[in-house]
Amino acid sequence: MVVFRVEVALPKNLNAAKRRIVKHESSDKVFEELGEKEVICKIELRQLLIKHIPERESDINFLVYQCPFNNEGKITPAAFEDWVKDFAILESKADRRPLVQEIAREQCGTDYDSAQFIESETVAFYTFSWNTTSEGTDRVVKLLKKNKIGTPGMGSVCVYKLSSAAPLPVDHLLEGKRKEEEAKASKTMRDRVMHDYKSWWVAGRRPPFEIKSEIEAGAEMNFDYYANLYGASVIAGVGLATNSSVMVVASMLISPLMGPILAMIFGIATRDWKMACHGLLNEIWSTFHTLMGGFVIGLFLAPLSAKNYNWPTSEMAGRGTLQNFTAGIFYAAASGVILGVNVSASNGNALAGVAISASLLPPLVNSGLSLAFAALGPVVFEEGDPTDVDVPEVTDHYNPTDGGSFPMSPAEAHHVSSDLRNFAFIGYELSYKTNSGDNLVIAGWSFALYIMNVVVIGFVCWVIFKLKGYSKQDSLDWKTNNQFIDDLDTKRTTLKRMGAAMDSDGVTGSNKRGALFSIKTS
Repeated sequence: MVVFRVEVALPKNLNAAKRRIVKHESSDKVFEELGEKEVICKIELRQLLIKHIPERESDINFLVYQCPFNNEGKITPAAFEDWVKDFAILESKADRRPLVQEIAREQCGTDYDSAQFIESETVAFYTFSWNTTSEGTDRVVKLLKKNKIGTPGMGSVCVYKLSSAAPLPVDHLLEGKRKEEEAKASKTMRDRVMHDYKSWWVAGRRPPFEIKSEIEAGAEMNFDYYANLYGASVIAGVGLATNSSVMVVASMLISPLMGPILAMIFGIATRDWKMACHGLLNEIWSTFHTLMGGFVIGLFLAPLSAKNYNWPTSEMAGRGTLQNFTAGIFYAAASGVILGVNVSASNGNALAGVAISASLLPPLVNSGLSLAFAALGPVVFEEGDPTDVDVPEVTDHYNPTDGGSFPMSPAEAHHVSSDLRNFAFIGYELSYKTNSGDNLVIAGWSFALYIMNVVVIGFVCWVIFKLKGYSKQDSLDWKTNNQFIDDLDTKRTTLKRMGAAMDSDGVTGSNKRGALFSIKTS
């Protein structure tokens, strides 16, 4: 079981603290005694308030902490009285403390005040922390988002993944719902099978906010992203040019191309179109940079390595055929499954996305490399069919396969030459020729291979995300985008349900949209 630690910090409600002090039965005595002084300092003000209202020490400390003293740390009684009595009936920072306590009670059960749930208090903040499961974390974050906790001015929310915890947490609310679903599903065989499959699909599902933050970080095109992209392109380009499979495989450990693709897939799965468009634009931009990187590498390496390594090498030519394109479809489909499962699993392999990038970067670099060779090859080398070998010295030697009785033909000399070096087995150098048409074909199939990998991997990974239950609800942002009236209705309903608020006319029966309400004093 993967365990998460949830920590919530809520700012204290200044209006509520003012209201409790002003409406206290001893407040008149406080203001009467304050009127006898010309100015009062922090310590004297705190002592005076505690003297008459000792049971409100926490509110008094908060008020003294927030009080607008002058540079000398003093304030006039009239200024303090005006400030403390200036509180609004409504404000967006309504007391969320009972709400967080209710969420913790649902998570930890009736004994939520045990060591599993810790609540502490500072001068200006309430802090809460408790352990929960992966599913419980997902639900907590959604509830906190819905009630605007974690937005600017409404505290902070932190979630940590723990390596171990004892005792293991149990989300009592989710356990109750799970038992209800199992009871309903036991009525028919079809419902039971669907319930079992659904439980099997979503097992080990990571919280969507964790995936989203991780994907957004990986899709950000900053200096590190460009450094990794161009570094991987150079390594892949040199590996393709020198027929080194080790270099081609090594480039996958650096390639960041999977980051924008994941942002695009997860954005579509959760209908977060901003995230999807951001990933799409970054992937298009990354494609252009990688293609141009391969092209520049080809311009540098073609005059130096094309003849010695007999371009196109097998690494280059292998990515430019229909057969390899067809086989790549099955590889891409399997890669999409692996990617979707490992990204959404709590214990997934972090290298899965990096490894799959190997199917994206080399074909794209190979396309740019082949385009450069198609443009520069005829300028540097003789253009023609590579099998057209015309070396006079070759014809002077006899074919050893036939007892040396017949001279070797140029074509036979080419076919017995090494694939990696442009020499015949007898040691005479063969004439090297290049064909722009063949290189353009390789470039086209390589680019098509890259596009196919993106489409197939993206579609299959999207299917896995949908099976895991990620939806539009998971795309809610921390920032509030609702109008004030909707926020007001949500706040009124939540706090009235918990007994922390009543309508402004003193009754609790009004549910009219936009109706005002007051915070109850305790």
